[in-house]
Amino acid sequence: MAALPARAQDCLRVQVPIAAGAIAKTDAFADAACGKVGIPNPFHYESRLGASIAERPLMPGDVVPRYPDFGVEELSPGDTVDLEARAGNILIARKVEVLQRARPGQRLFVKAADGSILSVAFEELAR
Repeated sequence: MAALPARAQDCLRVQVPIAAGAIAKTDAFADAACGKVGIPNPFHYESRLGASIAERPLMPGDVVPRYPDFGVEELSPGDTVDLEARAGNILIARKVEVLQRARPGQRLFVKAADGSILSVAFEELAR
């Protein structure tokens, strides 16, 4: 693990336990002052997943450097969102379940209440 040069505003406080190998999710952290420079970086970026992964277990209260994709909106399997389609002044929306992890600009599969599987663009979904 390489130490990152940290400034006071560049750190995060862990809010919930995070297992080693888990994807770092924005809502698991809060902004924090670093307190010292050179805090070891507990994350590595996994390009195949497009996400930062915890290299070791993190506990609530731990202060860690801000990881590269912190704050990027994302959807995770099991999330329930609205699929929206618009034609002129008409808006049709229905609840769907997210089946795969996705970020803005990506396509993903979702499952509708009737069991049908749809491929949609991230931007067609509302949280």
